[in-house]
Formats: sequence, structure tokens, C-alpha cells
Amino acid sequence: MRLYALHKRQFVAVFVLFFICLFVAILIGIIGPSVIQTTVYKSETPTKALSTPYELQSDYLDKFHQRLWLTMKSSTDISEEFRKTINVSISVNDPSTNAQVYVRPRTIHCQRQT
Repeated sequence: MRLYALHKRQFVAVFVLFFICLFVAILIGIIGPSVIQTTVYKSETPTKALSTPYELQSDYLDKFHQRLWLTMKSSTDISEEFRKTINVSISVNDPSTNAQVYVRPRTIHCQRQT
């Protein structure tokens, strides 16, 4: 309720200061470093690309950075539609405990390009 006790000049100054801070925060978000780490792998044959293991190194994850998202975008020269089930295994190396391995089956579905 402090806004009701302000004079017109102070009221405008508060809103101008708010929009300046908002603009600076948006500018830092746009210009700042990317939080997404990308890695590109290319294979000579499409069948080898789906069957060989790829080792991805991530930065250190602490209590504020606990989630690791893996997204895959694959492109092939195969003209027909196919599905393939792959196993995604993630090994977590923690210095205080033994390495933990998580294995999750995932299905790749490539649609026919026309």
C-alpha cells in the first residue's frame, strides 16, 4: 500500500526503475552463455549409427544442477519407415560411492520422408 502514499514523480520513477531492471535481466538472459551443451556425431553407415555406443561427457552436477537431459535428433538417408529399440545406459560416477548404471530401453521410430 506504499504506492498510494507516493507522489506522481516517485510513482513514475518506481515503474521506470522496474522496467529498467526487467530490461537488464532479459538482456543478460539473451546475451549470456548457453546452458545447453550439444554434441554432434556422424557415422558412415546408418545401421552402425544405431548400434554403436556413444560416450557423452557432462560437466559436474552438484545439488543445484541435478538433472541431465538427453535429446537425440537423428537423420538418415533411409527412405523406408523403421522402428528400432535401443538401450540407453547412463553411468553415474560418484567419488563417495561406487558407479551406478541406469539402463532404459527406448524406441526410435523413423518415418518415411516424401
